[in-house]
Amino acid sequence: MNKRRFLSLMGLSGAATALAGCSTLSAFNTLTPKDGDSERLAQNIAYGEGERHTYDIYSPRKGAQNLPVIVFFYGGGWNSGSKDDYAWMGRALAALGYIVAVPDYRLVPGVRYPDFLTDSAAAVRHVT
Repeated sequence: MNKRRFLSLMGLSGAATALAGCSTLSAFNTLTPKDGDSERLAQNIAYGEGERHTYDIYSPRKGAQNLPVIVFFYGGGWNSGSKDDYAWMGRALAALGYIVAVPDYRLVPGVRYPDFLTDSAAAVRHVT
């Protein structure tokens, strides 16, 4: 795909998102096939005591074994976001042949540094 076509497609997708009145993440969640080559195996697995100490697991639909694992931490500056907003990423990476964990973690201003990093380390420890 050439650069001009790519930029045109990006512009059209941005316009479609704006016209639809939804966030870009919602658009990705809507556009990522839910019946494709991946599936959500488990939801809200607890890795700690807190309400946001949970993660979801995504897997390829094919029954491969001994797959590599990705723990995907979404962006948001430690003050916004949810694992549910990034289901599309879990599905997309799983379709490429990975087991994917997408954890939530506590957010600022409810906690301070390094609490969200401690949460992240606990999630990785639990997944692996």
